[in-house]
Amino acid sequence: MHRPSIVLAALALTIFAAGSAFAKNKVVSDPSKVLDSADVATVAAIIAEVGGQRVETHDDNNQKTVTFFHGEQSYTVSVTACDAGKCIVVAPMALVDTSPTTLTSDQLIKINSDNIYLSSFKVGGNTIAFAHVLIIDGGVTRQNLAVNIQDFVDTFESTLRKLANPLTSSLQGQGGHPAAMSYVRFRSVVPSPRDIQAISGQLAPQYRDLLTRGSRR
Repeated sequence: MHRPSIVLAALALTIFAAGSAFAKNKVVSDPSKVLDSADVATVAAIIAEVGGQRVETHDDNNQKTVTFFHGEQSYTVSVTACDAGKCIVVAPMALVDTSPTTLTSDQLIKINSDNIYLSSFKVGGNTIAFAHVLIIDGGVTRQNLAVNIQDFVDTFESTLRKLANPLTSSLQGQGGHPAAMSYVRFRSVVPSPRDIQAISGQLAPQYRDLLTRGSRR
């Protein structure tokens, strides 16, 4: 069934604080130190150095994560692919709820194709997850890790701002009729452990591919 197109009039963005402290391209301490693996303490320290707010670590037998905020937006960094105490995948992620508006599959595909630092997919309902995968393979420095997290935050936020521009979207109102001119509001979502597990499952093919390509070098 064809869905009529409408123009989104505007996108209300309230989750980013103007002039916030997160510093893109900031050089961290001991920047050239090579990381053989990742751990939540190191990741948290680097995030704090580049200006992450309310940084916390969470480490149990099932999930190892670092959480922080930039403005009102929450971020989670999953430290995973662990074996014998060595973890080799760092995956920053951010979730937003667009209710009552739904972003279409075409919009998510375009986001993925336009950004090397973002993979986006639906978690459930109108909640969208944005994530990135970094392999810690013995060739990643503290500065490399900092840049990846900085660039993820910057790309995520700039992507939402681009969506604030007028665009054509295949949104549909009730009964199959075109929706009225609409305002989309992104609301930050703090992921549950189940969300993190689901997102890690979505990302698993990516880091397996990265590991396979790395082993062929």
